[in-house]
Amino acid sequence: KHEERQDEHGYISRCFTRKYTLPPGVDPTLVSSSLSPEGTLTVEAPLPKTATQSAEITIPVTFEARAQIGGQEAGKSEQSGAK
Repeated sequence: KHEERQDEHGYISRCFTRKYTLPPGVDPTLVSSSLSPEGTLTVEAPLPKTATQSAEITIPVTFEARAQIGGQEAGKSEQSGAK
């Protein structure tokens, strides 16, 4: 809205309205707005929780113990070579 000012015919003021559609899933009660000293209007709303949660998936990790290289045979050959 522009301030009211006087011209040669009397007083004049102007008012502009702009409407935006919120993205799907945004809660309108959580929308906030602020106006800077320069006149910049900022409108913010948090992202829907369902959108951030659906991107996360759980991947199960399994661990299998590896067999020893050479098994017991390697231990016997080391002992026989030490004599």
